[in-house]
Amino acid sequence: RLPDELSGGEKQRICIARALAAEPELIICDEVTSALDTIVAKAILDLLQRLQQELRLTYLFISHNLDTVASIADQVVVLYAGRVAEKGSKSAVFQPPFHPYTRLLLSSVPEMRQGWLEETLSTREAKAGIAREVKITERGCPFAERCPVAIPDICENNRPPLQTQASGHVLACQHTPEILLK
Repeated sequence: RLPDELSGGEKQRICIARALAAEPELIICDEVTSALDTIVAKAILDLLQRLQQELRLTYLFISHNLDTVASIADQVVVLYAGRVAEKGSKSAVFQPPFHPYTRLLLSSVPEMRQGWLEETLSTREAKAGIAREVKITERGCPFAERCPVAIPDICENNRPPLQTQASGHVLACQHTPEILLK
C-alpha cells in the first residue's frame, strides 16, 4: 500500500517501527495520539507500554492531552512558554498544590456530564480577556499576566523560584505551596 492509503494508526505504528530499528534507549513521542480516534489512540498507548516493558525503553512523551499523560507517564513536567511550571511524579503533579497553570490545564479536561462547560466557563480561574498569545520573557513568570494569584510587580519582574517539596515535587511560583492550596 502507498503511504496515503494508510490510516493514522498504521502511520503511527510505522513511525514506532522506524524508531525501534535503531535500537534506541530513548524515543521521543511528540503528540503520538493526536488526530487518532479513541480506540486507535488506546491501541497505540498499549503498544508503547508493551514495548517499554519488553525493550526497557524510556519515552519523552510530549502531549497536551492530560488523560494520555496520566495513563503513560511516571514523571511529568508541565511547561509554560518553554519554562518549567511544575514537575514531579505523576501522582504529585496531578494532586494539589498545583501551579496555577497546571490547575488551568486540569480544569480544561472535558467531563462527560451535563452542565460541565457552563460550570467551567463560570469558574475559570485564569483572568478573562487576556490574549492567549504566550509572551516569551526572560524576567518574571511567563504566566503572570493570566495568573489569578499573581502578586503585582513581583510576578511580572522576578523569575519564580523552583520550590522543591519533600516528595521531590517542584513548583515554580512566588507563592508557597500552602497558599496555592487555598
